[in-house]
Amino acid sequence: MSPRTTWLVRSFPLFSSPVVIQMSEFALSRVRPQDRSIRENVNRALLETGYAPLRCIQCDVSNGVVELTGSVPSFYVKQLAQAAVLRLDRIRGAKNRLHVA
Repeated sequence: MSPRTTWLVRSFPLFSSPVVIQMSEFALSRVRPQDRSIRENVNRALLETGYAPLRCIQCDVSNGVVELTGSVPSFYVKQLAQAAVLRLDRIRGAKNRLHVA
């Protein structure tokens, strides 16, 4: 039996288009409440930078460690994403796996 897919839609006041995150039910059931809260804070922080490429970054959180994946147009934007994440509370670490395209 394949896991069903759940679409989480989050709206942020600064942007008119919502952010859509795809997660399986299995993944949702295994996410700790603290990690879910951290993920929401990370997504908000990335959107608040005002850089459009940061809207497409994938963010995973496990035990307070944030992993960023995806593509960005420059090393500056890659560092900007990492700096935005590390400024947040309750972050134990960050893995910046962003690819500069």
